[in-house]
Amino acid sequence: MSGVGEPLKTIQSIPELIVVIYDVMRCHMGILKHCQILHRDISEANILVRRDGTGVHGMLIDFDHAISITDDGYAKHAERTGTVPFMSVSNLENLQPKRTALDDWESIIYILCWLGTFGWNSDTRPSGSVADLNIASWDGNNVMKIANSKRDHMDSSRNFTGITKGFNPNIPYIAALKDIVEGLRAVLIDDHIDSHMTGAIIIQDRIPRDDSNDVFGGYEFKMRPDPFVERAAHWESISERLLAKLKIYAQGAKKLL
Repeated sequence: MSGVGEPLKTIQSIPELIVVIYDVMRCHMGILKHCQILHRDISEANILVRRDGTGVHGMLIDFDHAISITDDGYAKHAERTGTVPFMSVSNLENLQPKRTALDDWESIIYILCWLGTFGWNSDTRPSGSVADLNIASWDGNNVMKIANSKRDHMDSSRNFTGITKGFNPNIPYIAALKDIVEGLRAVLIDDHIDSHMTGAIIIQDRIPRDDSNDVFGGYEFKMRPDPFVERAAHWESISERLLAKLKIYAQGAKKLL
């Protein structure tokens, strides 16, 4: 072991993974709250594993892309940064408003899905082809195509099963990981009173015009607000709920170690 920690690929199980990820996001939110710094590059390469007499722990490293936030919690610059498979939709599309903690939480969900599919070492890698899995659409050079794919997969629990059904069934506790990523996705995407904050796809409404007798021009189309933009304004409360949810998962995982 190095003086700091070991790569994420050294975890020995999904319960260890969840404990490590909880430590990472607890650290992430602490730095955000007390130092007003947003990491912006959550990836498997930037997570270390540390072991001591009390168990396994996670560490968040590489703050090269980190940036200070405004009083409202927005990153002061909105340039595209990060590792493509783990980049948030807003990051990929370079949307306004600027990045918030929710973008990094979204990245955590993508990382967990990636590891559940592709594994993290030779013992957990799938034996068959993965080229036809839906998650393969999260990588590549066309960032807008990747963003559209993620919007579709994240939009609902039903769509999200298109990702989780590709998880490697030979990894112990893989069913628990499916429940965990779906639980986190639900807090981020679904569990909001305001309907404008739910979902991941921008919906187009068909609104009747005043002259309903005009069969060719009887409707006008209006785009609803982007739910990712709507949620950004509520990043703090959503982040708190995500961390609380992940804490529960980590407490359960620790009982198995």
